[in-house]
Amino acid sequence: MKAAVAGTVVSALEIPEFASAAAGPIQASPGHYSFTLGEFHITALCDGVFFLPTDSIATNVQADEKKAYFDAHYIAPDVFRLQASPLLIDTGQKRILIDTGLGPSTGWAVHAGRVTKTLAAAGITPDLD
Repeated sequence: MKAAVAGTVVSALEIPEFASAAAGPIQASPGHYSFTLGEFHITALCDGVFFLPTDSIATNVQADEKKAYFDAHYIAPDVFRLQASPLLIDTGQKRILIDTGLGPSTGWAVHAGRVTKTLAAAGITPDLD
């Protein structure tokens, strides 16, 4: 393939039909995941998902190449789902938010703009450095 299509981190899908009855009801994800990297405490925050028309990505690739790539990677032919996942890095002295997400009231991304709610769910106040 002459050009690569930009990848993204997409959250795993929970499929209720395959959930074990013994496991009980599916619980909603809190929308955050924390881990330590060296001295830093890092929290991945879910801002939500948004959708782009597939004709707006990989515009430098021929249509037949793009279709073959999308088919091989189970990407729908008309719309591409993306997850916005800002990172909060706590250095012990500063808290740094890498990417602020899409923000509230984004008309074209109605399922995004949750970063403030996700910060609250993680017990993090929004007063960042």
